[in-house]
Amino acid sequence: MFSWNDNFNGSENAIYIYIYLYIYIYIYRERERERERERENRREREREEREERERERESERREERALVRSRAFSSLCCSLLSLFSLSRLLSLLSLSLLSLLSLSLSPCFLALSLALSLSLSLSLSLSLPLLSSSTDIQTEQQQTATYRYDDNNRQTRQTDITDNRHIARQTEQTDRQTTEESERDERETERERERERERERERERETERERERQRKERERERDTIVNI
Repeated sequence: MFSWNDNFNGSENAIYIYIYLYIYIYIYRERERERERERENRREREREEREERERERESERREERALVRSRAFSSLCCSLLSLFSLSRLLSLLSLSLLSLLSLSLSPCFLALSLALSLSLSLSLSLSLPLLSSSTDIQTEQQQTATYRYDDNNRQTRQTDITDNRHIARQTEQTDRQTTEESERDERETERERERERERERERERETERERERQRKERERERDTIVNI
């Protein structure tokens, strides 16, 4: 009867130990799942932030390209207008020369044609530097816009590289911390299991000593009864 109670108590203690270990392992796994969810959420937030920055940069690049195209179109319109004005001046000059040749016999018409030719030549000589200056200014504006666009792209690429490096370092540091925490929790779990096993062995030794003491006590009682 005593041996059956001892076996029952040992089995009950083992059941309690198994239940405790199961609960501990369950909590540990839930913590691991929670950490994994936090890492996934953090990666998702970082990805959304990168996509948002990329959309903003793409919008800025589109605005820069639209500005360059609008300036190029304006420059083209100005150049065409200047060429049209120059062609009109050349046409008038040609007409004046023809009239000079056709009316060379009349001194009055000759003087008028000469004056008209001189005025057209003067207008042409004044319009050509203005046209050249306008073309140079437009070319310089286009080059400045192109340089600014290239500089913005270079700065954007440098910012992307810096952000990616920072995110990579932060992710690596977070993963390393998470790995260290997991290893530390695993070591703590193993130490707790070892302590629990040691307590179980100590209880078994205590039970064995108690059984030995009871056995010796029964033997003394039996010897006493036999002696009587």
